[in-house]
Amino acid sequence: MVETHMMKEVSNNNQSEMLNGEAANPEEEPKEPQTSEEEQPKQRKSTPYERLSFDLTNDQRCLKEITLGKRIGFYRIRGELGSGNSSQVKMGIHALVKE
Repeated sequence: MVETHMMKEVSNNNQSEMLNGEAANPEEEPKEPQTSEEEQPKQRKSTPYERLSFDLTNDQRCLKEITLGKRIGFYRIRGELGSGNSSQVKMGIHALVKE
């Protein structure tokens, strides 16, 4: 009689745990999903061209240089080399190759 009473208690506990969303076995912990390094997307390093393109559109300093005429595309204007009747020649340094 004691054994049947104990079995009913265990069975009632298991049912209440299942209703509460807990594990049926109190010693057994819920398993977390294991993710390997291969499953997670790897962050690739951006290229110098990608960084420069991003800076030209988002960096406040670059945007200010473009508005002031100190930068044209990837070239940063350094100074005037000469001027004529209808034009000016200025020196520009390319941001990637530094030439």
